[in-house]
Amino acid sequence: MKIKIVKAIIALLVITGISFAGIRIYKNHKKNANPVKVYSIQDSGFVGNYYEYGQSVGGMVVRSESQEIYIQSDQVIASINATVGDAVKAGAVLLSYDTTKDNLSLESASASLGVYESNQTTAQHELDKLKKLTAMPDEPKVADYVKSLDEDTYNALLVATSNDAGYFTDEEYNNIATIKEQYPIYKDYLDKCTSIRASNAAVYGISTAEASKYDYTSTELAKEIRDKEASINGIDLQIDNQDLAIRKKKKAIGDSSVKATLNGIVTSIDTSEENIAAGKPIMVISTDGSYSCQIQVDEYQLETMTVGDAMSVTSYDNGMTYDARVAEISLTPSTDNTNYAEGTSSYYPVTLAIDDSEGLEEGSYVDVQMNSANAGNPDEIVLPLYLTKKENGNYYVLKNKNGKLVKTQIKTGKIYWGSEIVVKDGLEASDAVAFPYSKDAKPGSPCVQGSIDDLQLY
Repeated sequence: MKIKIVKAIIALLVITGISFAGIRIYKNHKKNANPVKVYSIQDSGFVGNYYEYGQSVGGMVVRSESQEIYIQSDQVIASINATVGDAVKAGAVLLSYDTTKDNLSLESASASLGVYESNQTTAQHELDKLKKLTAMPDEPKVADYVKSLDEDTYNALLVATSNDAGYFTDEEYNNIATIKEQYPIYKDYLDKCTSIRASNAAVYGISTAEASKYDYTSTELAKEIRDKEASINGIDLQIDNQDLAIRKKKKAIGDSSVKATLNGIVTSIDTSEENIAAGKPIMVISTDGSYSCQIQVDEYQLETMTVGDAMSVTSYDNGMTYDARVAEISLTPSTDNTNYAEGTSSYYPVTLAIDDSEGLEEGSYVDVQMNSANAGNPDEIVLPLYLTKKENGNYYVLKNKNGKLVKTQIKTGKIYWGSEIVVKDGLEASDAVAFPYSKDAKPGSPCVQGSIDDLQLY
């Protein structure tokens, strides 16, 4: 019996062992069923090649120097003294304006200025007089019956009370006591007012009676002065604005003709209302024989460009290639994106100086490429951004190590074109990395070598 039990236990252990082994084999098989592809850094062209992508941009040939003539929507052209294709000398009159409207406007503005200046003089005289006025004293608080007494009545009352003290009642004696106390105070106030009113009348050259309209308290007088000063400030502003308008109109009349500032050729004339309203030049004079190139680069390309950078320009018309250099970089995005700078990013105008422009024509299209002198370090690793991941502000890749993916942090540099990132440390050219956004790509996953063609799917 014991032997049968032992045999049964052994059989059970064998079956269990086989089951566990089967599960383990199944899991390992499933784990290794979809190995992640990795891509060689060296073989995929990720070394020293950050101008590989986006290095070519279209451009247009323009004359190196030009004079652009603009007018305002309210300006009227009297005559145009040139046609497209004319050769002009510096100093030549290109066009003239009709100044009839400006002259009339100047007369009206000058008349308005005279009115403002007259108002200013009057207001200033009034202010000067206000500042010479003396404020009335504050009225003392006395009984109303005290205010009604004149000096003769007051003196008669004093005589009556001294001759017959028993004639008055107690209430009358109390009123008399109040009068004796308050009337001298009120009389002094009235005397001061009379004196001040006479002084104020002299300021304005009017009678004392008329001067009563200037009976200001100190608070009232201060307010009158402030109000008059504010009025004068307003008039001063009107005068300044009118004077500026007059000077502008005089300048417009004086600049009634536009002269050429350089020797060149009239390359365009457009005096249409639509062109003027759009703020575009109505006439362009360009120098002959010297050309440059204008391109528009996106915000990512701009990061890699500096004045003096070498470029090469290839003409679509004659197939010739010309040496050029970056002469000017605008820091303001273009509002008129040309058809040779396509895309949704912001584009910035860049001017290239062409060393020898013989054979080029104004308005022709060219292909512009960065010279090798501006290429990156030939040993520097530059990965597409999609082969990296960012975590807590740091970049990492999934690198092949002995057939398994290993999470490897990398030290990075600049990002070019918005799509490529320089790897300063953490990778070797001999390493291979995986596309990290694959569902199977995670640390510990098996990996196999892939081709660059597979990577293009991403």
